[in-house]
Amino acid sequence: MKRIVKSLFVIVTVDISGWIVTPGMVGVLLRMGFNDQQMYAWGYFAKIFINIALAVKLFIYYTTSTEYRSAINAFALRMKPKKPTKTITWISVTNV
Repeated sequence: MKRIVKSLFVIVTVDISGWIVTPGMVGVLLRMGFNDQQMYAWGYFAKIFINIALAVKLFIYYTTSTEYRSAINAFALRMKPKKPTKTITWISVTNV
């Protein structure tokens, strides 16, 4: 239980950081007086922090909690493609 709380704390910290850094960076960019094209490019870059915060969750769950790790491994092992089996198909043609 302690490990789950730890992983959830790390997730919340990363999420909040991503959601604070992005609007803060956009606010600073607005005050710098960029033209529209520069503002678009920097605004696009600023949004990467939210995307990182959203994408890193699985890795944090996997590294901080054995319960999550076993669940992720069970799911990943179930999703692996099975080896193809050899099958023989017979086609019979009859004229009626």
